[in-house]
Amino acid sequence: MDANCVQSDRWSGKLVFMEFDHRGSVSIQSEWTHSCLRTDLLAEEICGHNNITQVRLYKEQAFVVFKTEGRWKYSIEKNRTGILLQRSKCLNDVLHSACGGVAETHQQIGKGSIGKLVHFLWRNNHLGEPYHPQRCNSMLFALRVFKAFSFQNCALTEHVNDSSDDDPDHFEY
Repeated sequence: MDANCVQSDRWSGKLVFMEFDHRGSVSIQSEWTHSCLRTDLLAEEICGHNNITQVRLYKEQAFVVFKTEGRWKYSIEKNRTGILLQRSKCLNDVLHSACGGVAETHQQIGKGSIGKLVHFLWRNNHLGEPYHPQRCNSMLFALRVFKAFSFQNCALTEHVNDSSDDDPDHFEY
């Protein structure tokens, strides 16, 4: 490890899932490791058949919000300890929990589903890549997720490497 790039020693390698109830309180909190991401329980509990209709990248706080056909709103972000996936029927719950308010955004029509998002995390071993301030940080993660799950113009693609593993339309289960 070089002296200029300090890796976080708190990385858990887990996907933390939180669901908010109608009062904005956390009603479900679960944690999964990389090997658990392909289980039926995970698919049933958080994925369902939630097709993504809209994707929004919050640049300042580096997280992504998804609106789905199933009325759920999800946010996903990578931080120093793991990857946080949140769900609520109220957009404000996932926004305020992640960033504390409104920020600069890029919005596009979404593609794929929350199930494909979880598969994307597994296929690309995102839980196996510890947070690193320069090489594996929250903005690079958010840009990669945004690019993979949106029909977008090329305004944001300069920061993200193209990978066939990132295309949710070509995932095999």
